[in-house]
Amino acid sequence: MQNDETQNPTHDVAGQKPVDPYEIVILVNRHKVVFKTETSTGYTVKLAAIAQGVPNVQADFDLFKVEGDKQTLIENQEPLHLHSKDVFLMLTPDHSS
Repeated sequence: MQNDETQNPTHDVAGQKPVDPYEIVILVNRHKVVFKTETSTGYTVKLAAIAQGVPNVQADFDLFKVEGDKQTLIENQEPLHLHSKDVFLMLTPDHSS
């Protein structure tokens, strides 16, 4: 028999911080970035990453969505439907592929 805590977890994996069931947690350059809505754009992902302390990134960096070995360039105005555990990279515009 499982207790309520295992059926409806309210803490993150480390058991430290309460998890808001309405938060969407993505990764940008291996750092957690939290959204309260599923819809966004490439530019708002960049701004949220900067505001939430992802180091060494700027709004003029390129944003890529990472899926397995594939990296897809996301334009600033491109609409996104975010899911928890989505992974993004922000790289300088002159990065090497």
